[in-house]
Amino acid sequence: MTLREMHCTLRCVLPLVLLIAGCAAHPPVDEIKPERYFQEGVKARTQTKETPPKLGLALAGGGTKAGDFSIGVLQGLTEAGVMERVDAISTVSGGGYAALWYFSRLLNKAENPAEGARALTQKQIAETYFPDCLPDLYESILRFSVKTNPRYRYYGVCPPGNTNFSTREDFSADPVRYQNYLRGYQDVMGWIEPFDYRQTTGDHVINSIEITGLALATIGASVVQLVPNIVFDWEIPLSPSRSQYRAGILNTFGATPPNCAEDSKACEDKERKPGNEEWTRSQLTFSLLREKYEEGYIPLWIINATAGEDRVPWNWHQKDFSLTSFEFSPYGSGSHLFKYSTQSAGDFLPWEAVMASASFLDSQQRVFNPKWNSVANVLMRGFALDWGTSIRNDRTSLWNNMFHKLLPWPFYLFHGRAGDSADDHANIRLSDGGQSENLGAYALIQRNLPNIILSDHSVDRGGLMGDLCRLKKGLGNDSTGHDDSLYLFVPGLEGLNSVCSEEDLGYDIFNWEHPILLGCVTSNANDTNCSHVDDHEKGHFQRVFIIKPALPNHNSQQKIGHALSKKTLKQTRELCTKNPLGDELCAKQLREVCFQRPAGDPYTAPMLEAADKDNPWPYESLISCELFGFMIFNALTNDGTKKLDACPYFPQSSTVDTTTNSSPTLYGAYRELGRYYARQLGWFFGQPDGMQRVDNYTMDKRYHTALAYQVKHAIKPNRVQKSGGKAGKFGDCLLPE
Repeated sequence: MTLREMHCTLRCVLPLVLLIAGCAAHPPVDEIKPERYFQEGVKARTQTKETPPKLGLALAGGGTKAGDFSIGVLQGLTEAGVMERVDAISTVSGGGYAALWYFSRLLNKAENPAEGARALTQKQIAETYFPDCLPDLYESILRFSVKTNPRYRYYGVCPPGNTNFSTREDFSADPVRYQNYLRGYQDVMGWIEPFDYRQTTGDHVINSIEITGLALATIGASVVQLVPNIVFDWEIPLSPSRSQYRAGILNTFGATPPNCAEDSKACEDKERKPGNEEWTRSQLTFSLLREKYEEGYIPLWIINATAGEDRVPWNWHQKDFSLTSFEFSPYGSGSHLFKYSTQSAGDFLPWEAVMASASFLDSQQRVFNPKWNSVANVLMRGFALDWGTSIRNDRTSLWNNMFHKLLPWPFYLFHGRAGDSADDHANIRLSDGGQSENLGAYALIQRNLPNIILSDHSVDRGGLMGDLCRLKKGLGNDSTGHDDSLYLFVPGLEGLNSVCSEEDLGYDIFNWEHPILLGCVTSNANDTNCSHVDDHEKGHFQRVFIIKPALPNHNSQQKIGHALSKKTLKQTRELCTKNPLGDELCAKQLREVCFQRPAGDPYTAPMLEAADKDNPWPYESLISCELFGFMIFNALTNDGTKKLDACPYFPQSSTVDTTTNSSPTLYGAYRELGRYYARQLGWFFGQPDGMQRVDNYTMDKRYHTALAYQVKHAIKPNRVQKSGGKAGKFGDCLLPE
């Protein structure tokens, strides 16, 4: 029997069987219209904040790299006085790691010294959860700035090898435990030595053993799952790599770190013991998130997964994200395909929703090359690499779901695994949100928040802007039935339409002129410069502020480009290590090029007053000493440079590499870069120390001032000469010599 014949047979037989079974489906009683769902909580929030929700933050996907950069973004926004104005945080995959860490800290009374987020100011939040010390790897270079720089109010250099915290007077109260814990548990796939404060990317032996062990366990699981998951479509989660991945994320980003000051045994033998996950597993609920959101203490947290992609081998096309973006929030869950409910699908808790959102290996995958999607999905299914989660689709009947489970291969492929209607799916398969809309922006656009901060930190070495292009395309092809099309414009990126349509055209991430890219989502197809000069009360218009892990070169208006030139990096290294007068010269050099801000250090008036009409960025131009140290030890070495284009891996390291084998120093570098860029948003939204909050009129004026600069100095696209390399001339980075 051919596939066509089997398909025809099932189409004829199944309706009769289902009719006999009496399995007519009915909408659940908790189903609500999308318009109401997106407005849930707005009234309560408006009463407590005295203004309707206006600012959203989207933390994109990208594995551990995204989580690390996002924590830096959260720190920078907190220090700049912006986080207290954020009304919603929308996360995808790795961005959800950081949000899980953030909300677990704020709402767990055991970790919150004020016993409730209400009593903590933004400064207290920054000073409690973000303090850190410099890894001892940088001691030979940066010890002079610790001793001589009056601005360097910091905890200094970490104890060598991460030991003797409790015996050092300056660390006796364990002030850096949150960041130190994150540094040490970066390898979420590690199971032999999950805590490792060394430069773990250089320790290939242990990493290879861990991966080999998981591979062997996966082979065994492939045999065990043969009947339930291959012969039948029961989708029982038996993947060892899935279990390790979920355990690693929860331990790193969800656990309460032990306090070495209270328990000296918690930090023995160069190790900080695993934290306690119980509160996050059981006490962090959507009900708690809803309560604290309506009281005005925290933003609304929206967690985005993917559901509804066809799961048959012969269909490799990706659906519009307007159908497949499936979200969890304190007000319920759902999507335009599966409808919206006031309940959490599958009774998920927030940490479980994060795991579903981060399941980037799954046979629902649609982001590979279309020609290989089917092959990849079959292999992941066969080799127990399905990381997603299936829950029963209650938009169809229980009998329909049971019938699906009775069908053996290949018959189950023709029932309940494909379609553009909720009734076409026996189960709701939840997997990585990046397979639909990887930025997390769509959830904020649907809520019509006037301002959106978008941290686009998934891997994009070629500057192809793939996630931004998918958002741009999807808004113009909305499948939700809305009549009004929306358009995404980014004036600071010249020729974005061409970049989105050509596979080998991109922007040079090592020649990045604008710390924050400005754009807009509008219903006016002609407003390509986001001027919004028409009646502000008519039409759809949202300001977009885009953060990208990229670096300027020495020709940039930003001083960070000069600080990271190869000449400056080499000169500093030589002064601090080889010169007999190194102490004095090194200290002088460091004072000129880097500035280590203590956690919680706010903006000051002089910094903001330095911003001028032609270039609004110089007030935050000095580079972090930790980031500077990382570049000295990493960017100038063979291990830190990608031979394909002769430029550093950082700040566009591979998502897979950083997730399976990261390091404490790489964590610090991404955090500090995210912090650096996020702080610049204080010019638009912040409340600097001793100054009044930026009002809406001033914010709008500054938005258009910066936008005019970006239109005049738009970043031009270049050819990506080799797949996997950067756009533009190879080796054109960290210049001059």
